[in-house]
Amino acid sequence: MNFRRSVLKGIFLQIIQPLTGMNVLIFYSPKIFEFNGFTGTKPQLLSTLTVGLVNVLSTIVAIILVDKVGIKPILYFGFTIMAIGMALLSLILYTRTLHFIQFLSIFSLLIFVAGFAMSAGPIILIICAEIQQLYGREFGISCSTIANWLANMLLGTFFLTILSLIGGPLTFSLLALANIAFIFFTIFVIPETKGISLEQIEKN
Repeated sequence: MNFRRSVLKGIFLQIIQPLTGMNVLIFYSPKIFEFNGFTGTKPQLLSTLTVGLVNVLSTIVAIILVDKVGIKPILYFGFTIMAIGMALLSLILYTRTLHFIQFLSIFSLLIFVAGFAMSAGPIILIICAEIQQLYGREFGISCSTIANWLANMLLGTFFLTILSLIGGPLTFSLLALANIAFIFFTIFVIPETKGISLEQIEKN
């Protein structure tokens, strides 16, 4: 029973990761930037490069902080930042009245990327490894990884369709609400593993 619970928890965690919106941002960043008004190839590539740089630097921050502050505070902060970034992008796309609207949209996306890269990106992978029972860790991690890629496939397949059907403001509003929901998931479901051995996590 405990093994089944840990496997299911790992699966849900890995599904959460793409549902934050990060994967579609990586897959379709040129299209998203075009949607925000960046029509030239050079501005789109430069914006995509900036996203990648922020992603790498923020991941380094997560590596430094995880053993010091624990996983749950980092996830609280990260999901909050991601929700703010998506909500801000949705508002910007809805108004579209300012001359510098393109740069504000890029700023909101970079906020989102920073929040993901320092929290849900690396931390969820750590949690999925830590919560699995020692005797079945390979099976548990395999199941959660498969769930992650299936969720990636479905979201990547239908994202542009959703974007064209309901529009950018509503699409990114839904992603903001999803990240808010993940804050409550962290509160009630995810255990804090700071300073706890793998054997003690299994016992708990």
